[in-house]
Amino acid sequence: MKLKVLKIALCLGLASTANAADRTESEQPGNGGEPTSYLDALVVVGEKQDRSLKDTTSSVSVVGEEKLRTTQAVTVRDAIKDIPNVLALDGVVPNIRGVEANGAAGGFFGVAGGANARVSMLVDGVPDPFLAVFAGDAGLWDLEQIEVYRGPQSTNNGRNSIAGSIFLKTKDPTFDWEGKVRLGYRDQEEYFDKSLMLSGPIVDDILAFRLTSQILDAETLVNNQAVAGNPSHYDFDEINADRHRFKLLWTPTADFDALLTYSTGEEQGPLGRRYYSNETDYILPFPQDQRVENDSLSLKLGYAFSEDTSLDVLIAGKDYLYGYDSYAATPAQEQQFFIQEDSATVDAKLNFGQNKRHVYGHIGLAYFDREQDISSVGSFVYDGDDSSDSRAVYGEINYALTEQLTLTGGMRYQKEKQDRRFVNVSPFVVNLNVNTDENMFLPSLALQYDVTPDTRVGLSAKKGYNSAGGAVNPRVGVPFVYDKETVNAYEFTVRSSFADDAVSLRANVFYNDYSDYQASSGLAIINVEEATTYGAEVEAIAWVAENLELNLGLGLLRSKIEDGGAIPGVDGNDLSFAPESTITLGVTWFVNEKTDISANLRYTSSYFVDLQNTQATEVDGYTTANLNANYENGPWLISGFINNLTDERHVVNHSFFGTPFAAVEVLEPRTLGASVTYSFF
Repeated sequence: MKLKVLKIALCLGLASTANAADRTESEQPGNGGEPTSYLDALVVVGEKQDRSLKDTTSSVSVVGEEKLRTTQAVTVRDAIKDIPNVLALDGVVPNIRGVEANGAAGGFFGVAGGANARVSMLVDGVPDPFLAVFAGDAGLWDLEQIEVYRGPQSTNNGRNSIAGSIFLKTKDPTFDWEGKVRLGYRDQEEYFDKSLMLSGPIVDDILAFRLTSQILDAETLVNNQAVAGNPSHYDFDEINADRHRFKLLWTPTADFDALLTYSTGEEQGPLGRRYYSNETDYILPFPQDQRVENDSLSLKLGYAFSEDTSLDVLIAGKDYLYGYDSYAATPAQEQQFFIQEDSATVDAKLNFGQNKRHVYGHIGLAYFDREQDISSVGSFVYDGDDSSDSRAVYGEINYALTEQLTLTGGMRYQKEKQDRRFVNVSPFVVNLNVNTDENMFLPSLALQYDVTPDTRVGLSAKKGYNSAGGAVNPRVGVPFVYDKETVNAYEFTVRSSFADDAVSLRANVFYNDYSDYQASSGLAIINVEEATTYGAEVEAIAWVAENLELNLGLGLLRSKIEDGGAIPGVDGNDLSFAPESTITLGVTWFVNEKTDISANLRYTSSYFVDLQNTQATEVDGYTTANLNANYENGPWLISGFINNLTDERHVVNHSFFGTPFAAVEVLEPRTLGASVTYSFF
């Protein structure tokens, strides 16, 4: 798969193309010159077009390098936990705005149901598999930023983005020599991090490379012991992970560039979900030695036809393996499972009107293909395969109606097919054949108005969707199918800077109307006729003194099942994992040019974990506090942190494996850590 993709990419590269990622901030469409504030200066790239925060009507939060350069956050989930209206729990795709991001495809249905998550994660534009978002995502080394988009991103990404998307931007090669090494330690899980980065020119101004490596070793909180008479063949508590990435940037002329990226990673141990038998003993009801292998090869090409027109091409192939070997009291009760997924992505986008104020945008073609092979042996036997592909044409045009008023229209027309087969779901012989063929038109419309040079307001409307599918009820061996789900989303936005840019404010007020919302009911997936969510996100940054910065994040949310359809007794209930408020308050004190100290408080209100709103498993509201300090002197960066300062012990999720088994996820106890980074060159 990867070799085929590379051959195609090289052939297209000979034809000529351009990467818009090298444009400077002052060259962003509609920017009108050099950035003048935080809202103008920070550029996000996850919506097919580089935009400043001021130009973005979507509700987006950005986690920057200052938070990613230490080991305070280990996974993507750790890094985005403080974002308003985001609930990032262990072992699931992060939930956004009260929408369960795993979709109905959790647990066994995550395999048998086609893995239709509601939030997509893309690394430099290449989509990660559903399972990769919650298993095997340790390691944030050499990331430039993480962008979290709340609300449907289907116009940009197609399916699996009905609730939003997470975009990871890694750093590119440089024509100046750079190098870094880092050692990190966390006490709670005996976590050791060893990381390396080297970047520089091979041929001055023409060819450059970037090499990164990260190796992680940890002894986790897992406290399982082997049963007498059945010794374990692996360590229950150990995680070993390594990730490596190599980039090669070629810029033979001012108009052409090509960026080749190869990344590979392996992780093994108790990854993903870690639900314990109770709040204190850290014993897994079903221990598993999980394994992830992730290999990706991509080529970005670009050619600038003129100052105003360019072409971007992305071609990528990804091979992904997830599997586990479970442990039980007897060998007969143990299970061995794996899912192999190969995918290919092709995306070609023509940009027009660059550096223009009045008319600019893009039009593109996209293709995605996925092949899955699934097998389970031992105590629970099943096997299946999946073949799916999608073809799409998408675009966006921005038109300045006046000097203050801009109209933006976007669309995506997507045709996708899926063929899914499942047999031998132990102890039943079943014949699940799901064949879907859907055509979707996904429009978006936005209107932005500059009230003053420093304040912009906007209105937007979007349509999102997630595809239909089918699965097998493992208890009775009966196949079933479920319909696609759609949402009509509406937002009002405010972007403002005032007090001589000492204060930056971003706010989004939203209303989402879901039809045929996919939900788990018993051991089946059923469509809820109608559900709604509405609320707001407010994020503010304020310099209250020359060396003191305040950050405020507020998420407000209401959700309601308007019509439960075939699911009885849920009308009027909240959606699962939909806390009504999330509040973050952070303060950073820049002691001097070398030292800064920061503190962060996060409050999450109560929420239910099921559509039935079961009181016994309702999660109570909770607050966590974190501290961090950095000392930077020349090439040295020394960082220390305390997570969960008050050692809050709290259940944040309940999971049911079937009577009599139940388990809980708990907050990670107080964790102390430090890292030392040395930059050379």
